Amino acid sequence: MKRVGIREFEQQIELVRRPHGPVVKVGPTLTTQFDWDRDGRLLDRSLEASLEVKLRGETKLVVAREQAFELFDDLPFDTYETKLRLESEWLKWLAWSAQLKLGTAVNHKPPKGTDPSLGDALQGELGFTFRPAPQFRIDHTFLYERLATRLGAPVFTDRILREKVNYQFTRALSLRAIVDYSIVRRDSTLSRVDPEHRWGVDVLLTYLVNPGTALYVGYRDGYENLAILPGTPPALYRTDDPTTSVGRQLFLKLSYLLQF
Repeated sequence: MKRVGIREFEQQIELVRRPHGPVVKVGPTLTTQFDWDRDGRLLDRSLEASLEVKLRGETKLVVAREQAFELFDDLPFDTYETKLRLESEWLKWLAWSAQLKLGTAVNHKPPKGTDPSLGDALQGELGFTFRPAPQFRIDHTFLYERLATRLGAPVFTDRILREKVNYQFTRALSLRAIVDYSIVRRDSTLSRVDPEHRWGVDVLLTYLVNPGTALYVGYRDGYENLAILPGTPPALYRTDDPTTSVGRQLFLKLSYLLQF
């Protein structure tokens, strides 16, 4: 649903206590957000209460509960979500984070002729950062999302795996490489989400003299489970394997800062 000229109200209240010892911060936070259209009709409402406990070594625990309202296709939906997040950088060579969300969500892309409906939702995120050397960094990220009917039938699942490598040769010269792999599966009788299966690689070499003077050399290529169906005009259709290149690009960018 297109939303133009909405009115938004957001408010956050946080109480912080900083005790002595390994706990450096603890306290609750209450966040509220409301959206209305021009006629004063409520479009969204979010009420969230959370508790954060922060320890030394950038170690943090956050527990939250959100009660929400969403108006989609003129249908009202009341949703909820329970969240748990853990993260730590206690070790200099290792940082990690984990997040889990359980609750309900709206199926925004039901089959044609079917109204949107409420389902059971699960989202997860897991990340690790390794620093084997001061100039070398490796990031691993896994994202997972699942929506099912209230009776447990899977509507769709979305999985993303991302690998990222950074190497700083000198203060000015660095190399970054990213590999993404994702797959979306759906039940066509319950969802119109595209059944995507894709992967891509992104490489960037940077020579940064200062924020205004730099040279960038990059390469990107992406593959999806797409094929061209002959005809007039030709059409695309989904296949089983991501073997079709959909975004190959080689670029060079130079910027120079003139100071007067």
